[in-house]
Amino acid sequence: LAAFAYLDCEVETTAGETIGRVQDVLTLPANWVLQVVADDDRELLIPVIDEIVREVDRTRGRVIIEAVEGLLDPDGD
Repeated sequence: LAAFAYLDCEVETTAGETIGRVQDVLTLPANWVLQVVADDDRELLIPVIDEIVREVDRTRGRVIIEAVEGLLDPDGD
């Protein structure tokens, strides 16, 4: 899967919660990272690793993620 395939995809959790949209894909040496703009305008960084990204549905334009502890709350609040 090419990095550009993630662009503008909607990001949802495995529980069905909509998180936001992929704005950019950072191609780092260890793995790619999805730069997601959340519905509340926060910027979230989601690593593209098997433990997090569970499904990529290009037909529907969505990425399903496992929201592990701390992933969606970068400030620790």
